[in-house]
Parts: sequence; C-alpha cells; structure tokens
Amino acid sequence: MKKIGPNGMKWLKIIHVFLVVLFFGGILSSVALNFWIDFTKYDEAYHGYKNMVTISDHVVRWGAVGTLFSRLYLRIFHPLGIFLALLGRRQI
Repeated sequence: MKKIGPNGMKWLKIIHVFLVVLFFGGILSSVALNFWIDFTKYDEAYHGYKNMVTISDHVVRWGAVGTLFSRLYLRIFHPLGIFLALLGRRQI
C-alpha cells in the first residue's frame, strides 16, 4: 500500500476537521431548532419536525459518515493518528 505524502495528509486533516464541524454543527442546529419551536401550534411543530429531519438527513449524516471514513483513513496511513500529529509530537 502506498503512503500518502505530507501535503495529502494535510488536506485529509482539513477535510476531517471540516466534517467534524459539520457533524456537531448539525446537531447543535437541531437542538436550537427544537428549543425554538412552539409545540402547541400544529403547523409550526410539523414544519420544525420536517426541518430537523432535513438537517439530520443532509448535514448530520454526511458529517458522521465522512468523519468516520476520514478518521479510519487517517488511522491507516498515520499510526499515531491526527491528534498527536496536530500537537506536534511527531512530524508527518
């Protein structure tokens, strides 16, 4: 298996961090939407539910799956993982 170079590893880290932010941002936006909805009104509750499902399907799911696969790929090509490399304990 061919190892990727330092420039490729840098881009992989950038993609991984972006996907983590996408995942947690989607979760936080769903929670914020849940606090904002007035559940005594049917139309507002229905549209809020549909919006939360859309956020879950398109933001949280892609962020979670992308984070999982990018982390596995980083773990395969960098034995110490992304966090020790970010701390500067080992140069890539």
